[in-house]
Amino acid sequence: MKKHCLLVVCLISLSLYAFDCQSFGPEGVLFTANFDQHPISMAGAVNDQNQLYVFGETDWETYPLFPFTLPVTSIYNLNENIIMVTMGMMTYSDGLYNYDLTTHQSTINNWFMLPNFVRFNPANSTYYVGERDGLFKSTNADDWYRITTLGNSACTSMDYMNEYIVVNNGQNVHYSSDAGQSWNLSEASNLKGFRYMSDGTLYAVMNNGSDSDGLWKSDDFGATWNAVYYTEGLSHVGPDYGERIPLGWNRPQGESQVGLWNTSTQQITMLDHPSLCYPVRQLESFPLVNTPSFYVINTTGCHFVTDFLGVDTNDCLHAPPASPSLHIYPNPTPQSATIRYSVDNRSPVRIDIFNAKGQLVQSIHQGIKAAGDFTWEWNGQDSTGNKCPKGIYYVRVQTNQQTSSSKLVLLK
Repeated sequence: MKKHCLLVVCLISLSLYAFDCQSFGPEGVLFTANFDQHPISMAGAVNDQNQLYVFGETDWETYPLFPFTLPVTSIYNLNENIIMVTMGMMTYSDGLYNYDLTTHQSTINNWFMLPNFVRFNPANSTYYVGERDGLFKSTNADDWYRITTLGNSACTSMDYMNEYIVVNNGQNVHYSSDAGQSWNLSEASNLKGFRYMSDGTLYAVMNNGSDSDGLWKSDDFGATWNAVYYTEGLSHVGPDYGERIPLGWNRPQGESQVGLWNTSTQQITMLDHPSLCYPVRQLESFPLVNTPSFYVINTTGCHFVTDFLGVDTNDCLHAPPASPSLHIYPNPTPQSATIRYSVDNRSPVRIDIFNAKGQLVQSIHQGIKAAGDFTWEWNGQDSTGNKCPKGIYYVRVQTNQQTSSSKLVLLK
């Protein structure tokens, strides 16, 4: 027994101090996701046909997106029934569409040529669409107006924090300190992928094939900028995790295209994992578990990364894969999961579930089982019958012959 307990402690310690990466969501080519609103949704394509994936009570529901072949660039929930979708590839069908989850129909909201994003800024209650000819705004997501003071070149990136906004227009970078009532031209150019940190620091990327390509930083909300790390192919700045900021590339950096920027040492640590060695399409926080985590969408799907805050330079281990004799589905799960395990020889079986702190939350004795495959359903509750909070859990199955362990993610 002492040997088995030590094994679990070691497993949990490894998972807490070495990053882990898991796939999430439906299979297929994914373009973008929105996990910050209800219902959570993703957009992708199957056999070159656009699909909208919306998470229901227990699983993903799939809806065809018209126009079927236009690339999806962003999604945002107007309300619980309407999802706004930007799509375009330089056609007369390019624009912002409203998808109605009740009627399962797409209707045009507004024609935009090559729209890059639709976003909502709560500081000024304004929706924004960036497209080929500039930045457009609306207070009702229906009547749209171009912000003419910014110019009419392509707007591909923006970010905001309280009353501060930063946006690009062609090569130019514009910033506002009064929630968009007035705009100023930054001294920098060719920046995109903007990201405000919680302390007001602003990061961006330059990726135009010049000697200045890399990570840039502004300490005055976008007025002036300095390069802090030179690298080719940097495409995304991730969310703020204190001294660690995830970064994404559109070309390989060794074996990976996702890394961590350490704001103290000003060094990059690449996260070596097979799922992270593809061009990054989206890099955002993953709010569906109760531990610091971020998700990456690339050409292989959606993958979320946890347990990365303790990763140091040149320390790119990741948690071991699940034992082939233990399978959990669905995983992640919103409420319950089926645990399937194998018994090699007649043996008593015990199933233990631990939280991320290593605390035992549920223990079930399955009795003596003959050799074969068996299942047990965990209802997401602890030993007292209370529903467990969202987060990462560890499942251990013990027999006389072996101990198998695997990670389980419990969603909201």
